[in-house]
Amino acid sequence: MKELNKIEIPASVAQDFNFANSVWKNGKLMIQRGTVRDVYFIGHETKTITEVQKGSEEPVTRQAVFAFPIEVKKPATYGDVVNAAERQAYALFSDEAAISFTASLSRKYRENNQDAQVIEHDQFIAYVKQELAPIFK
Repeated sequence: MKELNKIEIPASVAQDFNFANSVWKNGKLMIQRGTVRDVYFIGHETKTITEVQKGSEEPVTRQAVFAFPIEVKKPATYGDVVNAAERQAYALFSDEAAISFTASLSRKYRENNQDAQVIEHDQFIAYVKQELAPIFK
């Protein structure tokens, strides 16, 4: 499946400095609400991080939560968030890039629906929809 650029997010409400604008479900940060845009988080995973603190030479190990952020203009529908996830994952930052990507993917699908890029894209979209389902229930 498509490799996602995940970012570190708060692991708990206690670590969330913006908790008044956050939506948490089942102990996971799902949405950070903004004035114009919201950020949805999917694909949560906990990793062990070892780092050296400033002013010390001793490594410190801690648990950190990472997730794929999907930034979308408000108000957002389920389809808007899926589309925004695709644009972000495939670095489609302009309408022209998105149109070109879609045309290329459609052509590949018509020629060979088992093309690696077609399969990767289908798996990615299915994954995004699965991850967003609990948020939009």
